[in-house]
Amino acid sequence: MTNGLIEDLQRISPDETAVAVATLVSATGSTSKKVGTKMVVGGSGRLLGGVTIGGCVDAQVVEAADELIAKGGRRVLSISLDDDEAWEIGLTCGGNVDVLIEHVSVRDDVDPIVSAHSVARAMLARGEAVVVATPLEGRSAALVISEWGGRHGTLGDRTLDGAATKIAEDVLRSESGVREIELDGLTHRVFFDRQAPATTEKPSNCGWPR
Repeated sequence: MTNGLIEDLQRISPDETAVAVATLVSATGSTSKKVGTKMVVGGSGRLLGGVTIGGCVDAQVVEAADELIAKGGRRVLSISLDDDEAWEIGLTCGGNVDVLIEHVSVRDDVDPIVSAHSVARAMLARGEAVVVATPLEGRSAALVISEWGGRHGTLGDRTLDGAATKIAEDVLRSESGVREIELDGLTHRVFFDRQAPATTEKPSNCGWPR
């Protein structure tokens, strides 16, 4: 998956004072979208992208995003669908999805999400595959790890950054997903978003992300 988030933010920012970004971080069941898929929600109600094929899931994501646009902050929205609900929106069976939703200061270059994805886009333009690591709990933070050894940003702790960098090396050879990092008796859940230049991107598989 290439990084189109910055382009979407640039498209939406002239008309919006507040924006939320929703990212599909985990899924079980059957969907046409891959983990890492993003939706940008503007305060005016304008939408770009989608974390599923639409219907009740995206509607719940938009509702939660509207709250964060008004209040700030971030949250993980967990949604369960039974088979009947899934069938209504075109899925073959039910399942669970987890969506990370974050308030983004789109005009602020020091916003960690904007900064991380701007750097990732530049690395992708140079032909580098990258991983953007984002914690699922706590404050907004992001760490970008390049296959060529570059690193930008922080998860807020140097030791955590080091552990995430080692995991990113494996993710670069596999797929995006949530990983748990044990550190000082605490469990940190981190989403690792693998992104590759279009010329080296792996072909997508049908069905749910594995």
